[in-house]
Amino acid sequence: MSKRIGAAAFKATCLQVIEQMNRDGEPVVVTKHGRPVAVVSPVPADAGRNLVVGAMRGSVLGYDEPFEPAADPEDWSALRRSSVDTHHTTPSRRHEQKLGRPTAPPSPQRPPPPNDVDGLESS
Repeated sequence: MSKRIGAAAFKATCLQVIEQMNRDGEPVVVTKHGRPVAVVSPVPADAGRNLVVGAMRGSVLGYDEPFEPAADPEDWSALRRSSVDTHHTTPSRRHEQKLGRPTAPPSPQRPPPPNDVDGLESS
């Protein structure tokens, strides 16, 4: 028979209830107005061993060139010209020129500011 505790009492003594449950290994039923609303049960001993970290330890027997890239840079889709063609943003003028593509004529530039300010010439 599992132990029963009211929700208010469980809230007030939750850490003690969990410690006792882990010592006994017996689940605790939490009730509200006499009706069960939750079951708190201990975790099985082997459940913590199913971790992802370290799961592949020992599976790589050797790697001849540990400081070389894992893949040839030409295999990366980001470096292929076709990926630039299908990119969703407009490439910059400098990027277009680098790729050898024709660019739109530059926008008209403002004339340079005059050299003198309030009648004073700069030297």
